Amino acid sequence: MIKFISLFITFFLISCTTLEKNRNFERNTHSNLFDALDKEKNNFSSNLFDNEKFTIVSTYKNSNKLCRLVKFESDKNFYAETFCKIKGGEWK
Repeated sequence: MIKFISLFITFFLISCTTLEKNRNFERNTHSNLFDALDKEKNNFSSNLFDNEKFTIVSTYKNSNKLCRLVKFESDKNFYAETFCKIKGGEWK
């Protein structure tokens, strides 16, 4: 648990130093990202349509929700974003 929290804090601080963050990801425009969030394990990597790479870094769950920390990288920058959902819900 401490490892997850420290990793989350590290990526949060990294994401605060970049220009692009909190983008509006939607299933209909980023289907490969949402499919990975639904089905893939930690450390899974793939590319978005604009050659930006994403990696699922970690997963946290409790009785109410499931969250996944995702790192995004391009030639110019990188940042991390957390996606969460409740059981039966959509990633936000």
